[in-house]
Amino acid sequence: LRDVPRMMFDPEGPLVLQRRGLMRTLPWVTRFVRGAYGPDIEPRADAMKALYGTTQDLHARLALDAGVPELIEDSHYLYLFKRAEDVDVEAGLAWRLRRDRGADIEVFDGPAAIREIEPAASQIYQRAVRLGPVGRTTNPFRLTQAYAALLQRMGGVIEKREVRALRPGTPKTTAVTDHGEMSADKVIVAAGSWTLRILKSIGVDFPLIAERGYHMTFADPGVALKHVCNDPSRHAAISMMEMGLRIAGTEELGDADTPPNWRRAEVLKGIVSEMFPTANLVQGTPWMGPRPGTPDSLPVISTAPGHPNIFIATGHGHLGLTGAPMTGRIISALVTEERLNMDLSAYSATRFK
Repeated sequence: LRDVPRMMFDPEGPLVLQRRGLMRTLPWVTRFVRGAYGPDIEPRADAMKALYGTTQDLHARLALDAGVPELIEDSHYLYLFKRAEDVDVEAGLAWRLRRDRGADIEVFDGPAAIREIEPAASQIYQRAVRLGPVGRTTNPFRLTQAYAALLQRMGGVIEKREVRALRPGTPKTTAVTDHGEMSADKVIVAAGSWTLRILKSIGVDFPLIAERGYHMTFADPGVALKHVCNDPSRHAAISMMEMGLRIAGTEELGDADTPPNWRRAEVLKGIVSEMFPTANLVQGTPWMGPRPGTPDSLPVISTAPGHPNIFIATGHGHLGLTGAPMTGRIISALVTEERLNMDLSAYSATRFK
């Protein structure tokens, strides 16, 4: 919390509160801060582990079925610190939560030790913490395309329409779209940061905002990283993709449809230059995406309150792709009324009341 004012008033800082949607964002931030302390931390960590702990295996199986097994890789996360005293993996709560739930944590001290495991890293870093095991994809867009093609091979049909409202009925629910109406026995709303625009037509609401993030991808960077790398003081992660070197970061809290501020993406270029000074950063391509976030950092995966044939899957924040496979399994079980051997109350749409 001490860092928040500095981050918000720094024009190149990682945190921005947009004016648009501020009336919804401020109560969300208040809930977020209140939830950062107290007895709920451990149960929330357990709920995260239940949702994300098997992600790598589930994605690997899906990618194999989709014909793109090469897109899922084993990896490690490397946190880089300019001062050794800035991190204590023994006393820090975040590290203990990870370690207690099966993470391997290694510490490397001094520029020489760090460059031995990540040769391109800047010599300004005095301590590195390696976290694993984790998985990664080298091309999330191509992976998503492959999953869509797999769905179609299995008999699914993909239609691109703008859903403007839902009209519950018995036995069918009708989706009102920009190209007519569609009816189904059961409907799943998984519309990311726009989910509440659909759900408001049936009177469902919960704290959800857009956590807008930017990234830059640099083709032909001239370096090849061995880890997903993060300088916590800059709040940005860097990894290798099929398309080049990608840095993702910043947090704009607000409305999904506010036009991008591309200066936020340009700031990321300077962070790469600081972390990996030999990288070639000539060919950079920017991107922005609004990630749906809840104040307790857990998604909503549940039946819509008062509507037993409408289901919700949203609010994964920065971990949408990470949580997708298990989210799909949970929603499938809810739709088919299959009993799951896990407590789903942590993901309920009614938990914010």
